[in-house]
This record gives sequence, structure tokens and C-alpha cells, in this order.
Amino acid sequence: MCGLCEEAVKDEMVRSERLIDTEEAMTHHMNFCRKSTSPDPPLSLAIDLIEAMRRFIRRGLDSPRPSML
Repeated sequence: MCGLCEEAVKDEMVRSERLIDTEEAMTHHMNFCRKSTSPDPPLSLAIDLIEAMRRFIRRGLDSPRPSML
């Protein structure tokens, strides 16, 4: 597993509403990857980049916020 996937699996374990093990977190991550990839090539590199940024921002917005002091 690459470093990015390893971090994504750890993040999946932390973000889960219930306690899950590494195997289940890996399954969640693999399902996410399957949904995120398409067999069809993007219409353009700009559209592909926009879609990637949209997913990145949405994921960041869904993350729990640390409490501010």
C-alpha cells in the first residue's frame, strides 16, 4: 500500500462514527477509489483537475474541526 493510501486508511479509521479495524477501513478506502475513478477519460485536464479539487474540498469540509481556544 502506498503512503497516500496508508494515510487515507488511517483517516478512515479516525473519521468513522464507530470503531472499525484496519481491514474495514481499507475496504471503505477501496470503495471510495472505485467510485472516484472512471473508465472514461476526462473531457479535459481542466475538468479532471476541477473534479479532484471539488472532492478534496468536500472531504476537508466534512472533517471534524479542532476546537478553537
